[in-house]
Amino acid sequence: MIEEKKILRRKLKEIRNSIPEELRKDYSAKILLNLDKIDEYKAAEYVLLFANAGSEVYTDNIFLSCIQNGKSVYYPKVVGEDMVFVKLSDLDELVPAYRGIREPIAVLTELDILSDAVIICPGLGFTKSGERIGYGGGFYDRFISKNPGLYRIGLCFEAQICDHIPTVENDFRMNTVVTEANVY
Repeated sequence: MIEEKKILRRKLKEIRNSIPEELRKDYSAKILLNLDKIDEYKAAEYVLLFANAGSEVYTDNIFLSCIQNGKSVYYPKVVGEDMVFVKLSDLDELVPAYRGIREPIAVLTELDILSDAVIICPGLGFTKSGERIGYGGGFYDRFISKNPGLYRIGLCFEAQICDHIPTVENDFRMNTVVTEANVY
């Protein structure tokens, strides 16, 4: 299964990288509109968000929308083999860190309240039923295993939707997957 996941990751990354930047920006704006259709997201007081890297869905617009709507937004910071989520009030508080991904500059206000929270997860691919294939580091699966009550939303482009993703017991499904074209 490890080799199967490796091949799938490479294929999905190629697919995502083949989407022109202007189209990714347009799709990301549509993803925000679709995100706003999810009741759990609209009701959430706390949003655990990721800073996009490479050809991922642009998430800065989601941050700005959350702030405008009075939500508290938290970003992951890698600490050893785990992630902690740190509250941000401005995108300037993100700097390149682990693998060049933007992270909070420092751990100032770590998230300790997980009620009324949703987590928005990156991924190389998702199925319509919420299976996810990430980058292979296991950070999100470890975090979610410690916080299984979080409502989980996967973000990707429609081209990254798969019919099947090989999973193991500790791979967590998303409650909802959002693309520019659909909410699954």
